[in-house]
Amino acid sequence: MLTPLDAELLNRLNRLLPQQLDQLLLRLEIPNHVMPRNTATHGDRVTALVEWARSSGGCDLEQVAKKLDTLESSFEDAVTPQAGSVKANGDVTNSVIITGNDKIVNLLVRGIDRLPTDYSTPIGNFLKAYLGTPQEPVPFGGRQHDLDYLDHWLAETQNTPPYLLLAAPAGRGKSALLVHWCARLAKRRDVAVVFVPVSIRYGTNRSEVFFAAAAARLAVLHGEDVPTTSNSVPVWKSLMADYLRRPLPDGRQLLLVLDGLDEAANLEVDWGLFSTSPKKGVRVIVSARFMAGDTNTRGWLTRLGWTSPQLARGKEVEPLDESGIKDVLSKMGCPLDVVGSRVDIVRQLYRLSEGDPLLVRLYVDEIWKRGEAASHLQPEDLEHIPPGLKGYFERWWQDQRSLWGKEAPLKELGVRTLLNLFACAFGPLMRRDLFRLLPDNCDLDEWTLDGSLEPLARFVVGDGEVQGYVFNHSRLGYHFRDKLQKSKRREGSERFVEWGNITLKELKTRELEPRDTPVYLVQYFGVHLEEQGASPQDFLKLICDEWRKASLAVEGSYSGFLGDVQRAWNKFGQVGETEVAQGLRISHLSQEILCALCVSSISTLSSRIPGELIALLVNHKLLTVMQGIAYARQKNESSDQTNALVQMSLLNSVSKHETYLVTTAALQAAQMTWPRIMIR
Repeated sequence: MLTPLDAELLNRLNRLLPQQLDQLLLRLEIPNHVMPRNTATHGDRVTALVEWARSSGGCDLEQVAKKLDTLESSFEDAVTPQAGSVKANGDVTNSVIITGNDKIVNLLVRGIDRLPTDYSTPIGNFLKAYLGTPQEPVPFGGRQHDLDYLDHWLAETQNTPPYLLLAAPAGRGKSALLVHWCARLAKRRDVAVVFVPVSIRYGTNRSEVFFAAAAARLAVLHGEDVPTTSNSVPVWKSLMADYLRRPLPDGRQLLLVLDGLDEAANLEVDWGLFSTSPKKGVRVIVSARFMAGDTNTRGWLTRLGWTSPQLARGKEVEPLDESGIKDVLSKMGCPLDVVGSRVDIVRQLYRLSEGDPLLVRLYVDEIWKRGEAASHLQPEDLEHIPPGLKGYFERWWQDQRSLWGKEAPLKELGVRTLLNLFACAFGPLMRRDLFRLLPDNCDLDEWTLDGSLEPLARFVVGDGEVQGYVFNHSRLGYHFRDKLQKSKRREGSERFVEWGNITLKELKTRELEPRDTPVYLVQYFGVHLEEQGASPQDFLKLICDEWRKASLAVEGSYSGFLGDVQRAWNKFGQVGETEVAQGLRISHLSQEILCALCVSSISTLSSRIPGELIALLVNHKLLTVMQGIAYARQKNESSDQTNALVQMSLLNSVSKHETYLVTTAALQAAQMTWPRIMIR
């Protein structure tokens, strides 16, 4: 009797082309006598494969599914996204023809949906936001030179560093460039792409999310099981690093793109993020916006430890020129291609946007929504608008006031209140969060909130239920935040801190269950305390069992809680350093010890798992082999690591390839022990 999953696998096998089935049989190393001749029907050959896999001498259907995943990810996808039509070049006998951006998105998130928490939807939505659809195209163009540069870096194997950093100010178009490039690469059969966005907008900026997503994609590409149990951040990070140490089994080049690392919420960027000696055939791109004090790519190259020119190079993404803006308009199709042919209009758009891709997108989106009337746009319609974001929003406010008429004062109050709230937030806010934060005098409630959100639909994404409300680009948040007076900014920050304190009190009095704690507070309460310059004692409030339970219940890990502990520890440490410098006695030593104990006890949870239990969990498929290796490596003593890995290598349920990986890891751990033995 086939299970639903087995039936789904059978349907996938039946949809394969004969040549694709032959490739799968070769990868499974099926004995020749098992399969009928090629003259047999496709259905008979699939049936023979399934029967063999389920027999005692077969590999089981789970292995067939894994090999099929790997094979499908290597098929060439020929796509023309704008039209959804197919363009096939050369011999496509062994290709699967896929149409539409949805297919590309599905290809780029394959495997992520199998994680304990499915992150494929937010990552998929991120990709779609830049790729668009035929009905809702997204402006992109003027980047052929950059695309050619990326192609050359990927193709050149001699004297080209394996790591590349893309850096620029916010809004310069880094994400759009990388998404479109990765979509192009997804059509190739010689490259495997792992694209992971680190995005506040889409809630993928926590390290337990983007490390897990990267590990899941890499597992699929290596033809191995995706971990289906939750892991700590160090384990996810270790899994990603282990996969990057190995070339892909099908011989394809591997490209990992980590986009927007500056938005990472709970990651201390250091030199240990990526190997300093990557394997041949592995390429990595990191993109990030310039931080305070950065004038070029050197700042981020130093943070990542990519200081050797043989290891990495940096590239700054430049603004668009007039020809680039013309290209954007022409690629939007009718009627904007007509607008793009007019030099006077292109010149005005260049003046208004100053080549800033974010502003180009805002103006192009607005012109697109005019429909056929866009072709009648005149330069005089744009001449009076000042350049930059300031000019754009001044005109937007004028248009809104005209639209609201007599109700303008009341409408404007609600819209400005929401803009100020989003500007003070560090991440997405749910609808219920807004009602905890809105001031009493704004006159917004369940009946009027939607009316104030509607004018912001051009700049704010989210529905407040599944995805929180947040600016659709981080630069818009910076813009509105900078416009706030210091008093208003502090008032907004105080509202978030007050909300956090009330929530913490409700947790301690058991008025609120840990699982009902707002996600936003678990992730960003400590950040707001830092912003306010809170005292060490304010941070100490978060070092309690109630906040630990809330972090675990909401995020499935202790990463948020550990981040808050580290913030408190840093604060007490700063005070202690000042006291020592002044010749005073350290007044908060006991609090520092408390923080140290919290960090060490949580960090060693996985290291205390006995080696026998790790092997047992792997044997019963409650952990993947790669998870087992990662947990073994969390042990403090190299001898304990070796013992756990040796026990795993003796399991009958582990394949030959997996045994090789475990044995290699065991030898590496043992080599760490031998010098100690020699010394003794």
